[in-house]
Amino acid sequence: MWVESFGRFAAKPRQWEIRARTLASYGLVHVERGSGWFESTASGRIDVPPRSLLVLFPDLPHSYAPTQWWEEQWMLFGGDVVTAFEQQGLLTRDKPLIELGNDRAIPRQLSSVREALEAGGPLAVALAGARVHELLVLAQGVRAGLRGDRTDAAVCAAIELIDAAAGRAPTPLELATELGVGYSTLRRRFRESTGFSLKEYMLRAQLRRAKHLLAYTALPVEAVAERAGFQDAFYFARIFRSREGVPPSQYRARGERGSAAIAVADMQERTLD
Repeated sequence: MWVESFGRFAAKPRQWEIRARTLASYGLVHVERGSGWFESTASGRIDVPPRSLLVLFPDLPHSYAPTQWWEEQWMLFGGDVVTAFEQQGLLTRDKPLIELGNDRAIPRQLSSVREALEAGGPLAVALAGARVHELLVLAQGVRAGLRGDRTDAAVCAAIELIDAAAGRAPTPLELATELGVGYSTLRRRFRESTGFSLKEYMLRAQLRRAKHLLAYTALPVEAVAERAGFQDAFYFARIFRSREGVPPSQYRARGERGSAAIAVADMQERTLD
């Protein structure tokens, strides 16, 4: 992760407007005060309220401006981690707006990015990039209803149960019953909050469990599949290869050559999820 530039200023519509701009990198615009609008081919035209965050995507023409005035902080950044965020569906071009509400962690994190860059030195870019990584995780938490004044208790509880149980988790219907929420209601709220269906999130939890077992145990692949909650080892091998790009045995061999690298990748994926 790297940060290319960072700035802040106040703007009025007659003085300033972005029209059909295309960036080569990702960007963030934090609207601290005031309001305006944003438009792209992916999102259409949307209103931008105060205390909100706009995510700008590379190679996507976009326009935006305040309706009367606003004060903003902006940042351009990029790297493999943020590309993975988009590939995982945690940043989506059709939903570039994150309303922060009363959450103050993200403005503080933005300030910490600026402070790292202003301090300079050989570690400035790397440190700023690490702080942007954390900022994006916090922003996803707000979007998912896991932070701030929009927390969805049922979704939070469902995630905790799924993550704790991994392959032993109940089915989506059993989960809804356990939480005392209608099945269709939980499915809708879960997708609205996280961007994932219940089944997709459960599958990701199973795959995380499987990768941990492959990297840190000598269990046969069939046993790994069973402990991760896959009843069919052939299905496990097929879905693992389609998601990870390599079969389970090759993933394990790669881990034996560099388990530390896999530990970092596993930690990163848990953060993204």
